[in-house]
Amino acid sequence: MSLSLSSRGPTLAALLAASCPCLAQDELSLTVDKLAYEAHRPHAIEELVRSGEACLPLLIDLLKRSGDADEPPAEQLVGALQVIERLGAAAKRAGDAVTSAFRYASDLGVRNAAMSAIGELTPGLSEATCANLLMVLRRDYTPTLDPDGFVVAQQRLILGPTPDDPHLHEFLEIGNLYAVAAARSAHDLPKLSKELRADLQEQLARALLRPALPWLRDPDHSTATGDIARALLHHGADAADVVRGLLFCREPQLRRLGLESLHDVARWTPAERFDLVRMLWDPDRATQELAVASISALDADGLIALRPLRAFEAWARSQGAFDRAGYYRRCADRLAASAASRGEVAAELVRCVDQVLRGESPTASPQRCDDAGRELLAAIVRGCGGVDDDTPLALARLAVTAGAIPLRDGDDPLRDAFLSLLDIGDEQCWFEAARALAELGPDAAPAPHDELGSLLLESRWRFSPRSWESLWTAEAAILAGPAADAVQLAGALASERWHVALRAAVELLGRGEVTAAHRDRLIAMLGAAPQQMPTNARPAVLALTGRYVPERSHTAQADAVRAVAAMALASIGDGSWRDEALRQVIAGEVGWPLAELERRLDDAREHGTLGELARQIELKAWNRTGWPRFP
Repeated sequence: MSLSLSSRGPTLAALLAASCPCLAQDELSLTVDKLAYEAHRPHAIEELVRSGEACLPLLIDLLKRSGDADEPPAEQLVGALQVIERLGAAAKRAGDAVTSAFRYASDLGVRNAAMSAIGELTPGLSEATCANLLMVLRRDYTPTLDPDGFVVAQQRLILGPTPDDPHLHEFLEIGNLYAVAAARSAHDLPKLSKELRADLQEQLARALLRPALPWLRDPDHSTATGDIARALLHHGADAADVVRGLLFCREPQLRRLGLESLHDVARWTPAERFDLVRMLWDPDRATQELAVASISALDADGLIALRPLRAFEAWARSQGAFDRAGYYRRCADRLAASAASRGEVAAELVRCVDQVLRGESPTASPQRCDDAGRELLAAIVRGCGGVDDDTPLALARLAVTAGAIPLRDGDDPLRDAFLSLLDIGDEQCWFEAARALAELGPDAAPAPHDELGSLLLESRWRFSPRSWESLWTAEAAILAGPAADAVQLAGALASERWHVALRAAVELLGRGEVTAAHRDRLIAMLGAAPQQMPTNARPAVLALTGRYVPERSHTAQADAVRAVAAMALASIGDGSWRDEALRQVIAGEVGWPLAELERRLDDAREHGTLGELARQIELKAWNRTGWPRFP
């Protein structure tokens, strides 16, 4: 049954308590016992929360045995602490037992759960008690505990039971875990001031912004999205952004409520719809199933979830869960069939894509893609976020076959979809996305092309600020790899970025496409000298997120550039390479004695192997810089 936001009481716990009879004491005892079993724990927690303060004596007795010889199972203690955390101020008399669990429990998970529960007890405590708990928290905290949980609990105690608006505003502006503490404290206030309500709404709007390139969103304020939405809901707000924010709440009931109350999802941008795709991995089974149903109801607009559903189908089958596999298959089949509403060309393209996602080879080449097909393909590609296999590469190849090449200029959802795959906190996933971009070639890069290096740096900096060298080889492979045509390679050859120009010269040599038209540029490359080649993250990063991504630079491998340029000139019969200084450079790069150089180069030119030799020089230059080979 779907519940509207306006039909709910001031808190989820109050609604549940009002709708369910209290359990008898013996039933409560049995329910507490169920906390020890993973299969029964979620339901047991919900029943105990509904019972309210009636369950506290049993939970307190349980927690006071933390650290004793007969200490209850860690799973049961964690469940008890989660119940107390959910009850919040109503469980204030459990404070000593929670503190005991934090100090003496032998399991780190129990101590982390106790730390989190301490913060949620704050509204029911006195200022003096909060100060004492803060001292205990700081004294007994160890580096092995969850640092994020410590920050939130500490800041809640600092804010105290009755925080004032200026402190809450300050914490919300700081963002991140401070904003989490502020939002949870605002939830527990008896009433929000007009100013604080407006502040929470502004912060929620910032957190829910979904730029086409996802790493440009504001991560500092995204952390508190669910807590801010929960606070606003508690105080009577039910706007569309509050509903979206509920998808990020800790409580599965609120996430489900958000899913049940969503509206106008068909008007969401693909970047916004990815929030729904993320919920397919929700740890709560009921929430996950509701997310699948919500996406399936979108028909063709839900094709962003096609890849995850096919992956879930294969996984469930491998686990022997054939009923679940069948469920995922039916949902995916329905989405794939819905593409017919966008025309036969789009439907045929989606059929080919679906075969790829099922691990099959397309039975036929798709027709040339139309605008509707591009839009659906873009949605499916965006749904591949987080993939560490060759699915993005396979879809890039299919896009090329179907003539769905990204547009360099203007808005293009397909280009943005492939670029969005770079927003992954994993090295292998990032490489898979970059391989797909290299398959698409220079058209997948934003215009002007000199932004590509900065864009790659931005995407890596979000998850790996200390491992950025691979962006140079990725940039070169995209702008001057096998997917580039002769005109695009000529443009790359003119680049002032040495790794791009070198890659273009090597590719032209390998294809045997160096011509007299390239002569002037190649001669200019003979004079290459070592210099620092910078990449600046675009101002948009600072403007949108407040994060500063520093400039990165590398030193040009001048000798490699000069050697390959000389070999390219030799391939068209130009004698510039015979200069004595250049001969010394080339000999050093290829490892041949100077006396043998001219004969070997003549042989390589005659047998068409200059390209292979140039590639060896390029890889040698890559190795000298310590860059990983790509792709």
